[in-house]
Amino acid sequence: MNKELFIEALESESIEKLRQLPKCDFHNHAARGGKQSFVEASLGIKFPPVPIVFDSLEKMDKWYREGLKKSRFPSKMTYLKCVEANFVAAQEDNIVHLELNFGIGEVFSFGGMEKFVCIINAIKQNFAPNISFNPVITIYDTQGMEYLDEIFSYEWFKGVDIINYKQKLSIREMRSICDCARKYHIRTKSHIGEFEAADDIWRYAEELMLDEIQHGIQAVHSPKVMEWLARHQLPLNICPTSNIRLGLCNNYQGHPIGKLYRHGVQVTINTDDRLIFGSSVSGEFLKLYQHHNLNQEELYDIYRRSFLLTKRGEKGKI
Repeated sequence: MNKELFIEALESESIEKLRQLPKCDFHNHAARGGKQSFVEASLGIKFPPVPIVFDSLEKMDKWYREGLKKSRFPSKMTYLKCVEANFVAAQEDNIVHLELNFGIGEVFSFGGMEKFVCIINAIKQNFAPNISFNPVITIYDTQGMEYLDEIFSYEWFKGVDIINYKQKLSIREMRSICDCARKYHIRTKSHIGEFEAADDIWRYAEELMLDEIQHGIQAVHSPKVMEWLARHQLPLNICPTSNIRLGLCNNYQGHPIGKLYRHGVQVTINTDDRLIFGSSVSGEFLKLYQHHNLNQEELYDIYRRSFLLTKRGEKGKI
C-alpha cells in the first residue's frame, strides 16, 4: 500500500492510476459483477439501457433477467459466463481480495457442493489465479437450510450472507443459520439497513451476532446506532453507486458514507453489482473524491483499513 501513489491517483483524477493499485471488494454478487460490455460480447446479447434509477429491486432483477434471455448459451452456461466475467473484471481492476456471493440454489443447480466447488475453482484459476478469494453463500429463505451443515463442512465458503428483504426468515431461523456458520468458523453477514430503518441494523447485529453488515447506510439517521457500530467496530460494506441507482440517496456528494466514516463507523467501499451499476472499486473511490464526499486522507484511511479486514479471524475486526 503506497499512500503517495493512492493520493496522487485521486488528485490527478486518474482511473488508470487507481486501477494499478491493489484493492479489495467485500460486497459483490458473483453473476452480476462483470463488465456489461464483456458479458454482452461473451453471451452475444445486448442489454437494454440501464435506467438512471431503478424504482425497486424487483425492477432491477427484471432488467437483468430480460437482458440475459437472448444468451446464445443454456442457462447454466450463461450463469458461469457471468461468473467468469466477474473474475476478469476483478483482475482488470487489480482486486487482490474478492468476496463473491453465490446463492444456495446455484450450488444445487450444478449438482451439489463437490461439482460446484470444482467448477468455480476452475474458473477462478483460469481467469484470476492470484486473487485471494472468499466465497460467500447467500440465503434468502428456508430452501436448502437442512443442507447447511453439509455445505459448510466443505470449508469452501468463508462467509454466509442473509438477505431477508421479503421477510421469509424469522429471527429464530436466521439465528440458526448464523449458529451453524460459527460452528465452522464462517463469518456472518446480512444485507440490512439498505432500505430498513437504522434500529433494524442494531437489532439484527445483536440478535444474530453478525460480523459484518452489507450496506447499513440507514444507520446515518441514528446517532445512537452510529455510536454503537463505531464502538463495536462492525464493518459496513458499502456500495455507493448501487445506493444511488436504487434511489436511496441522490448523489455521491450526499451519500451517507462520509458522515458514517466521520462518526467512527468502519466502512469499506465495494461494487455490489458492477454489471448493472457500471462502477469498479477504483471508480467508486474516484467518484467519492470528485464529489467531495470524502477527502484523500479519509479515502486512504478506508483503503488502508480494508486490507486489515482481509486478515480478520472469526471475530477479528478492522
